[in-house]
Amino acid sequence: MSIDNSKRFASTFYLVHESGDHLYPVRMLDRDTGRIAFRVSKGGAGGNTKDVSREIDDEKQLLQLVSSGSYAVRAKTINGNRTGLYKLGQKKVRELVSVSAKS
Repeated sequence: MSIDNSKRFASTFYLVHESGDHLYPVRMLDRDTGRIAFRVSKGGAGGNTKDVSREIDDEKQLLQLVSSGSYAVRAKTINGNRTGLYKLGQKKVRELVSVSAKS
């Protein structure tokens, strides 16, 4: 099973790395369940594992969790040059940018 690229990345916000890269939250496939969702975790020691992650479908809820600074999110650049678990204010992430809905 693969993920449609047009639906892979979050469309409501992105994180800005100190390098200037835009890191978009990315939907991940859980190979055990077949579920496709964004993954967040509290981060820290052991935070980079599926066992301590939460799967989120709703981008509004995702934005709330990540913008609060309480959760890290799996994110990457569109070209895939930078990927990982990123948390606002940590790992060289300098800001969160909300994207206005296009009319």
